[in-house]
Amino acid sequence: MVHRITAALTVAYVWATAANPLWACPNCKEGFLDNGQAGINLARGFELSIYLMLGAPLMILSTLATVFYFQIRAAKRSGR
Repeated sequence: MVHRITAALTVAYVWATAANPLWACPNCKEGFLDNGQAGINLARGFELSIYLMLGAPLMILSTLATVFYFQIRAAKRSGR
């Protein structure tokens, strides 16, 4: 029984880690298959736009936290 569980976990791990990340995005896959090098550049552009979308909320929250930090610090100094 333990051997079957180990084998199933091994197969699941190999299946999950062997997936090609390019196929995760339909537009990336289509661009790569249809356009060659231009498609690769298109996929790279999609990747960078995803990083931008992930980074924008982080930058907004960081900016707000910094502003609040300095406002609280200034209020403590003035005795409010």
